Order: sequence, then structure tokens, then C-alpha cells
Amino acid sequence: MAKEFIHLNSDHTGIVKACELLQGMTRHAVCSDSLPSHASPKQRADRWLSRMREQGIDPKDMLAVVLSVHLLRKFSPGTFQDTQHFNHQLTRRLFEIVRPRSKLSTTGKSILYDTVTPKIRDYMTERLKPLDLLLHRMVDEIDSRQPKLIEGSENPFLN
Repeated sequence: MAKEFIHLNSDHTGIVKACELLQGMTRHAVCSDSLPSHASPKQRADRWLSRMREQGIDPKDMLAVVLSVHLLRKFSPGTFQDTQHFNHQLTRRLFEIVRPRSKLSTTGKSILYDTVTPKIRDYMTERLKPLDLLLHRMVDEIDSRQPKLIEGSENPFLN
């Protein structure tokens, strides 16, 4: 639903600006393959964002993921426990677009090193804040296009 909405309205000024913001985030991300254990949230988030750039992920796909999480919040409010949980899931789902890199441990098991910590979540929440108003408008627009139930039509056999 979100991808379709973005595709149909791709020439809208707000969507163009949102894609430019997301593309700027990935374009200016600096990646270093080895991060020290005391790396800042910006360095860790930049590693994810630079991987998005390396893997050729389109800003419209990123926007579709962000919009989808906002739609989920609108249509299924019980999905998220609170705003913090919503922000964490938003960051996780955005970063899940990227194929993870893994390393083999000394025991031969594959270990995934990348996790979304609370500091990364808070950092990405701040970076995505300029999109909030646009996303709320997009969610409301999609909601207004949804067919509404006619009173009494939810169970037509009881009428």
C-alpha cells in the first residue's frame, strides 16, 4: 500500500523532498568496516546507511518502509507498546532492508554483529523527525482513500 502510494504520487513535492532527505542521509554516510567498541551512534548508523548506498537501495524504498510502519501504527495501534517501542521498530525495519554482514567465530558459527541499540534508535529518530509531518499527512491521505464500512454491513446476515 505504501509503495503503491509513493509510486502514484512520486512527483509530489513532499515525496520528492523526503526522498532527497533520505538520499542525503545515505550519500553523506561514512563507512568504516571496523568500528571500535566505543563508536558513537552516528558512526554505527552511518555504517548501516552506507551499506544502503552500496547495495543500491532506492530512497523511495526507504520511504515506503518508514510510511508502512506509520500506517501500521495508525491502523493497528496496539502493535506498539509506546512511542519508544514504535521508534525502535521503525529503525529496525528501516535497517532490515540491508543484507547483514556476518563473520565466522572461532567455533565456526556465523555471528551477526549489527544490532539496533537504544542510542542508535534515538539518533535515527532525530534524523527522521523532519519527515514526521509529511508522513502523518500521507497516512491521513491513505486512510481517507480506504473504503469505509456502511453501517450495518459488517454482518449482513443479521439485518
